[in-house]
Amino acid sequence: MLFVDPKYRGQKIGTALMNKFSIGFQNRCLISEPFMSEKYAKSYGYNKIPEDNMRDLEIKIDKINLSPLLLSSLNGVTIRSANESDWPKIFEFDRKMLKYNIQRDKFIQLFCTQPNSYFKIAVNSSNNNDVVGICLLRCNHKIKAIFTGPFYADTLEIAENLFKFVLLFIKLLRP
Repeated sequence: MLFVDPKYRGQKIGTALMNKFSIGFQNRCLISEPFMSEKYAKSYGYNKIPEDNMRDLEIKIDKINLSPLLLSSLNGVTIRSANESDWPKIFEFDRKMLKYNIQRDKFIQLFCTQPNSYFKIAVNSSNNNDVVGICLLRCNHKIKAIFTGPFYADTLEIAENLFKFVLLFIKLLRP
């Protein structure tokens, strides 16, 4: 994964890193700022770009009031922590949501289980506990920031409840 800090952007650092990174790696996927996707696709030959179902969202955490946060009842859907036996279904759901058969299982599992990460899944309890949503919120306590993703669900209602559920677990937001 390549990331250039915003204060260093526009200085061709990302281009230099991409030139080094792109040599000899055939199994790769582009996840970038949507406005940069076309540039990278053209320059480096990416043909699987999943941004059509991804959005960036930034919220100042001092503006979040958790007191009125209520979870809706989801018929047949349970939101919970992932256990070891859930990972194959999480990987399958991730590939389905990306719309391409991109193999990033190890990356997803490591990313979702790092320190200061809050990861929950929504499962269809009436259909073999199939995963119908995942949400990861990562906290940087030093700068009081929360980063989201991967975060997707089969329906907006599942997504809303999943996001609220994960927010309730973040120690940074608790009084």
